[in-house]
Amino acid sequence: MTRAFVVIWLIVVAAMPVSAHAMGSARDLADDCRTLVRAKTGAGKQIRIPFTKKALVCWGYMQAMQDLSVLADEDGRRIMGACPPERTTLLICALAHRRAAQ
Repeated sequence: MTRAFVVIWLIVVAAMPVSAHAMGSARDLADDCRTLVRAKTGAGKQIRIPFTKKALVCWGYMQAMQDLSVLADEDGRRIMGACPPERTTLLICALAHRRAAQ
């Protein structure tokens, strides 16, 4: 069932017009995440992100990756091959991507 869902999802994404695809590079995303990290306010579970395109692109991408990281096949193997700790926040994901891109 999960495998069929992933295949259907990939077909739908591949059929989307080019304008619906992510147009930036990993460095662009790192820059977006840098903007988010610098402009966020608060700490812990209570943070506020700025309502800017760059911050929202980073936040949305990290949220999608976090959602995809928990998908598993029938045998329990993670589809993405990643298993981040349960307490990993979106802000931690953004920081990790930004550091990896440096």
